[in-house]
Amino acid sequence: MIRNQIKLFLAVAMTIPSVSGAQSLEGVATGAAADLQKATAELTAARQEVEAARLPLARQVSEMEQRVIERKAELAKAQRFQENQLVELNALKAEAKRQADEVKYIDSLLSEYARAFRSRLSFVEEPRYQVLLEKVDKAAADADLTAASRFSQRAVILQTALQRIEAAQGGETFEGKALDKQGLVQSGKVALIGPVAVFASLSGGAAGLLQQELNKSDPTIAQLEKPLSDASRTLATTGNGELVLDPTLGNAFKLSAMQESLYEKFAKGGVIMIPLLGLGVAAVLLAVFKWFQFSRVRLATETDLQTVLKHIQEEKQDLALKHARNIPGLAGDLLATAVQHVDEKKEYIEEII
Repeated sequence: MIRNQIKLFLAVAMTIPSVSGAQSLEGVATGAAADLQKATAELTAARQEVEAARLPLARQVSEMEQRVIERKAELAKAQRFQENQLVELNALKAEAKRQADEVKYIDSLLSEYARAFRSRLSFVEEPRYQVLLEKVDKAAADADLTAASRFSQRAVILQTALQRIEAAQGGETFEGKALDKQGLVQSGKVALIGPVAVFASLSGGAAGLLQQELNKSDPTIAQLEKPLSDASRTLATTGNGELVLDPTLGNAFKLSAMQESLYEKFAKGGVIMIPLLGLGVAAVLLAVFKWFQFSRVRLATETDLQTVLKHIQEEKQDLALKHARNIPGLAGDLLATAVQHVDEKKEYIEEII
């Protein structure tokens, strides 16, 4: 506002020389004084306004500076909290990784134990635990299950193994199936004592030791003598009695089943066995004849060879030839041929012989 008044005053002063003669210099001075007084008053009022506004503005600046300080303190606190949270987050990640590794290790232990459990089962026990083992394998391969659910479903095999160990102490009996000598499936009772399994059918017709045969899903009842079969039935049905033990664990039955008489082997061969038998007899007769023939062939002895060499060294080739021809058989002919060409080179003599 003051600047405007000063500019006005200067404009008026610059227009003084061009003022017409109607105005006097005194009037101009009076107007300028009035304008100056008015400008001074306005300046004073403006200064008063500035003084009045300066204190509130100073207060506002002070309050804003205080807010900035508080915001800086809050920012530092938030940064420290963020750093602490980051440290805790890294610790949680490390703990989560450690627990994930433990879960994988426990999972691998369960898989290995399941394989070991399956391998230790007797062939008569496999049908009892087949459903359980399939369920455990299915849980291990299910990617949709959580780690806790997968563990709970697979850990059942641990409890089952403990129950099996408790039941196996002193032997146990359970329901089972087996094939009789006609190949028919029989239902009955199985007595398992260690590695020995004894079976007795419900119909009362088959009883004895159980053995596993190739290409058969169910075990087979081994054929025993009647006293042993009766003892097996008593043990399987009552849980008490004499135990029929096979120290070979079924190998003796397998070997006895493989034994066949000569007639059975020829019968399995069919018609083709007749010419084969004829060729076999002819081969044996020819072998005997050739053995007899070769046994009559005389070989040159060490004495014969020394005698021939002695005559050759004494330049008595006739005597050496005569002695060589007196040796019967092929050996004498070869030796005589060598004497006849004794003057030739060694390679030539070898080729002639």
